[in-house]
Amino acid sequence: MSFGSQRSLVSRRTLVIVSLGLLVLLVFSYYHGSDNDIPDTRNPGPAYEKITDKNYQGLWQENPRLITYIRSLLRPPSTEPYQLSNPKRKHFTAMEQSKFVGDLYGPGKREGHLFVEVGALNGETSSSTLYLERELGFNGLLIEPNPANHKQLVSKHRKAYILQAALSPTTSSAELLFTGSGQQGHLAEKETSRTIRVKSFPFYSILSALDVTFIDVLNLDIEGFEFKVLKTIPFDKIKLGIMIVEHLNIPEPKAELVKFMTDLGYAKIHENKLDYIFGDPEYLSKLPGWEPSEYLENIVDFL
Repeated sequence: MSFGSQRSLVSRRTLVIVSLGLLVLLVFSYYHGSDNDIPDTRNPGPAYEKITDKNYQGLWQENPRLITYIRSLLRPPSTEPYQLSNPKRKHFTAMEQSKFVGDLYGPGKREGHLFVEVGALNGETSSSTLYLERELGFNGLLIEPNPANHKQLVSKHRKAYILQAALSPTTSSAELLFTGSGQQGHLAEKETSRTIRVKSFPFYSILSALDVTFIDVLNLDIEGFEFKVLKTIPFDKIKLGIMIVEHLNIPEPKAELVKFMTDLGYAKIHENKLDYIFGDPEYLSKLPGWEPSEYLENIVDFL
């Protein structure tokens, strides 16, 4: 074989090797792109398509593309002055829930603390977090699915993130039916002339969109779906200091809700005809307004 023939053969072999290498590289890049393109076998739906309003449904709570989509929907805290109907009031809850929780923290700012209020209504009426935000300097997230309430909520210029959505009662995103107005709005099972469709996201996905793993105060007021949502939270990944949980409309026995929370290590420290308030005993022990002797029967097993 001449030198020219050998050289041609080597060139062809080199070309084949390079081509195979490029093919392998393309396949690797296809399956190992950016975090937002990671396929998730626990998610139905297109693996590489960008999540939008049209295809966000049915995605598992840890899907990075879903988390990126939720992040794009978050409205940042307002920098404008508050526009409240009753600016001189300090507490806005009917059963003094915000006063009870506020007294645990005592006076003085608590910058860096975080609240999440689910079922935020218009951001003022019955708000358990407005006091924490204005008087104690908490950061926060307000979640409200009702479009009319959400519009009013935005107009109040709260210094917290706002998300127009419902919480999913499962670990996947979905489009759910919503009915009612004002404080009576709730998820519905059947479509009627009065229902609307709303986005719903798993609680864990929403917190992941904010890179949050600890919440100082959670207020959960979603007209009967509270227990279902609590069951979706991975408590090994998300920690909570204090929880205000409405029990008025849950279909499950209230004792089951209390047992669920106490089995997780949280103590029931207060209740009224609308809500239970639970707390992490270790977290509570660091608060200046906490008097454990008042609730000894609830927390004795955790001290």
